[in-house]
Amino acid sequence: MFGIENLLAFLLAATLVILIPGPATFFVMGKAHLTFSHGAFATLGIIIGDVALITVSGLGFASLMTKFPLLLISVKLGGAIYVLYLGLVLLNSSSKNEPGINAIDRARDQRYQTFVKGILITLTNPKPILFFSAFFPMFIMEGTKSAVQSFYILGMYFEFLNLSYFCILILIVTQLQQLPLFNRFMQGGFKSVSGVGLLCCGVFILVTSFG
Repeated sequence: MFGIENLLAFLLAATLVILIPGPATFFVMGKAHLTFSHGAFATLGIIIGDVALITVSGLGFASLMTKFPLLLISVKLGGAIYVLYLGLVLLNSSSKNEPGINAIDRARDQRYQTFVKGILITLTNPKPILFFSAFFPMFIMEGTKSAVQSFYILGMYFEFLNLSYFCILILIVTQLQQLPLFNRFMQGGFKSVSGVGLLCCGVFILVTSFG
């Protein structure tokens, strides 16, 4: 159907890929501890970024990056630096107590900033572009007349799984906040854990890209 084969294998492989922790996971966890809506805005930004990458992958942007290696290197370097920056910001903010003045306005600004950061985390990571371009075609029937359509349908399935994963992650974090011990951890060391996680992801991107 729709020129797609081995759909169950695709769904299983995509789920395993999504479950591997990366910058997006640590970022959503770092925001979900604030409020459910912060986690939702972070997820929305990441999903929109993913949709943009799937779109450009289907249009052949990955082949352009292959032809011009400097473009790929520049995007990788920029993405790694941005992830490292977010990790340092989280570590720095974990040691500060924010005042309660204009809490509503600040929360609105934070949600907007969280949304934008979610998009940037995805767009500054070139690996999904190459992943989508290499992974999706394996499940498109040879000789199909609607290969691009099949590519985007697979993208829709992938993002549905991705969205489900982040929703479950947010629900787990927000529900565990009801436990006093976990709540103290969230208020104290959770930003530090997320910050360290992002720093590790940034270093990993640098090592695997330029090592």
